[in-house]
Amino acid sequence: MNIPRKNILEWSVFALGLALVTAVLWFLIRTGFTVAHTPADPIAYAGEPVRTQDGYLLPVTLKNRGGSTAEEVGVEVTLAGASGEPETGEFSVPFLPRHATRSGSVVFQGDPAKGALTVRVTGFHTP
Repeated sequence: MNIPRKNILEWSVFALGLALVTAVLWFLIRTGFTVAHTPADPIAYAGEPVRTQDGYLLPVTLKNRGGSTAEEVGVEVTLAGASGEPETGEFSVPFLPRHATRSGSVVFQGDPAKGALTVRVTGFHTP
């Protein structure tokens, strides 16, 4: 019986594959033991408003500072202007992984730069 011998290319591909599988397994095991399993800690903050045809578009950035995932994160933005009733806008982010950032926007009739803004996280679910 004649057994074919492997050439250098086959051994190189084998070694590369073995190194990649070993690196992935090492990373997963290391991450599982060293990552702090702290609760989700989402925070929201406003960006610079942009004038649009329908009012002012206010971008809002949401960041999870915690070590766990948050789901259905609710964000509420209130604009208290000098001219009467405060305006409120809200949105939700369905999935916010640990240490991740997501963005959303709200639209106001009044100029957010001329009023007092309050940006807050209203709640979230833990999976």
